Amino acid sequence: MSSPRACLQRAARAALVVAIVVGAAQPRLVAADGTTSASPGVAPLTGPPSAGPGLQCLALNIYHEARGEGDQGKAAVAIVTLNRVISKRFPDTLCEVVWQRGQFSWTRDGRPDRPLEVSAWRRALKVATRIYRQGVLFDRALWRRLRGVTHYHSLFVQPGWAYRLRPAGQIGEHIFYRS
Repeated sequence: MSSPRACLQRAARAALVVAIVVGAAQPRLVAADGTTSASPGVAPLTGPPSAGPGLQCLALNIYHEARGEGDQGKAAVAIVTLNRVISKRFPDTLCEVVWQRGQFSWTRDGRPDRPLEVSAWRRALKVATRIYRQGVLFDRALWRRLRGVTHYHSLFVQPGWAYRLRPAGQIGEHIFYRS
């Protein structure tokens, strides 16, 4: 298991800290080094300043695991990620859960971790922020449905671990399981 510091360092390496220039004729993104772009090829990896790295890690997981899903599918992935933090069988922080070795395929696929689709990143960040701040108030029925769910997979794969767990149902393009 990686240390929290290593998790934060990896998240920082994946981040391109930017800010939107308000009032410009065409919105631009300003990177931490002062460079700007009117049509960026990389999504801004920023969230509410008070949220900390946990929100960033949660949003990254939503982006990579459920980018093509609707809000309920994205929220389901977020809830499972949070369920893992609560579980004694997984690490204690969002970043440690997300970056735990071998748990989420996007963390080991060799592709850049930084979001490349701006609109998909903004949507993932919005869902992550709502779940992070509102918790169960975001969607009580969904939270009840996913109570104790710690695993999921895409409909397009059949992982070897799935037969050992109890199916909890399908939401969007994912099948969810209880331990």
